[in-house]
Order: sequence, then structure tokens, then C-alpha cells
Amino acid sequence: MTAVLKVLLFLLKCIGILLLVILGLLLVTVLLVLLAPVRYKGKLDKKEAPEEIFRADGLVSWLNPFLRVRIRYTEKKLHYTVRIFGLCLLNSDKPK
Repeated sequence: MTAVLKVLLFLLKCIGILLLVILGLLLVTVLLVLLAPVRYKGKLDKKEAPEEIFRADGLVSWLNPFLRVRIRYTEKKLHYTVRIFGLCLLNSDKPK
């Protein structure tokens, strides 16, 4: 009877440790998502030389290498790129 009880308690202990590890990883992930800053920067240029030229460049990133969105406006065209872990998901310059 005591051997069965020891095995049962050992299994419960293993399951409890596994649940605590999963809960800890979940908590770290939630805190990382909620507390990680969103960084952004932008630049605007306007030149009124012989013809008016307007340029804009913007970058938004979250968890620096994780998600990065770049938006450019030049010569009356909008260009954008969305990358996750450096892999391009969306690109306005690439033909469809």
C-alpha cells in the first residue's frame, strides 16, 4: 500500500512541477507582451526647388528584432515593408 502511495505522490509532484513551469512561462510571455515598448521614429522632408518634393520615412518596431514595419512615401508613391524575425511578410515593392 505504501509503495502505491509513494508512486502516486511522485506522479502528483511531477504534474505539479510541470504545471508551475507552464504557468511561469505563460506569465513571462504575458509580461513581455504587455511591458515591451513600441519604438517609432519618423522623418519628413519638403523641398520647394523647381518642383515641390515631399518625402516621408517612418519605422515602427516592437521587441526590436521581432516585428518591424517600415513606411516610405517618395515621389507620390507609398512603400511599406512588414517583417517578423527578419522575414518579409508584406512588401509593396514586390510584385504580387
